[in-house]
Amino acid sequence: MTTDLTGKIVLVTGGGNGIGAASSRAFAKAGARVAVIDRDGDAAAKVAAEIGGAGQHVKAARAAEAAIHEATGKRLVLNISGAIPAVLLDAGFPLAAMKGVPILARTASLVAHLVEEQARSIGFVISENGAKGIAYDGTAPAGFVAGGH
Repeated sequence: MTTDLTGKIVLVTGGGNGIGAASSRAFAKAGARVAVIDRDGDAAAKVAAEIGGAGQHVKAARAAEAAIHEATGKRLVLNISGAIPAVLLDAGFPLAAMKGVPILARTASLVAHLVEEQARSIGFVISENGAKGIAYDGTAPAGFVAGGH
């Protein structure tokens, strides 16, 4: 039995490789507009182009990267807050929904940092050692006690 997904929008995370890429192709074949997301942006772009999912927004994002490189000589890769909305817009997600994308991306990142800190607490170690290595030479606020926590 074949499912008709014409007019539907499908988001595939990990869609640049393996099962995710195969899923992206299958959804596209069933008629869906597919947003291919992957931490390997080049792999995601390749699959999106293959299935017709790389449209004007992805092209504009790539053009911006190229223009910045040409103007500055430095390669600047579009971050998650720009790359994912470009892919989603090309798949037909509404523009008004894009405001939430950076929040979701930052939330996932924050959760990953919290898990990392639980497993290997380095943030406070770095902060403590930084405070030891740098002497503050400004005026201290009233009631401030050096070395106090």
